[in-house]
Formats: sequence, structure tokens, C-alpha cells
Amino acid sequence: EGFIEVAYVNFFGVCGTGLEEKEITLAGNQAFVGTYDNQEYWSFISLEGKNIVALTCSVDDWFSEYEEQILDILDTLDFE
Repeated sequence: EGFIEVAYVNFFGVCGTGLEEKEITLAGNQAFVGTYDNQEYWSFISLEGKNIVALTCSVDDWFSEYEEQILDILDTLDFE
């Protein structure tokens, strides 16, 4: 149940209410991790200048157990 989607988007905008962002390096690119209302998991990771975003959906039950593996997988993304 639940999933993480990696998508190409022409435009990605978010609501700033309750949003905390931190900057990371992911797949060799600057990225922004967005978390809303102190959730235990991130809502999105947006890669700067790539129009690529990773979105979480209904991951409450399992995210904390797999977060490290999820980031390891996302860190292998390659853009050509």
C-alpha cells in the first residue's frame, strides 16, 4: 500500500503553509526535500533545474523502515 512516484513535470509548485524544506544533493544534483506539518516522512523531493520530482503517497505505514533504501535508489537516477 502506498507508493513513491518519480515524475517529469513542466512546472512544480507547492503550498508554503506548514512546509519545511531542506537542501540535499541527490543523484549529483541540488535537490529540495519538502515536509509538511512535521510529518515523519517527506512529501516531495524536487531536483533543481531538472523538472524531476519524487512524490510520496500513502507511505505512513512503511516509510520510516525504508527511508534509507529509498534515498539510495533515488540517488542512482541518471539524467541524459
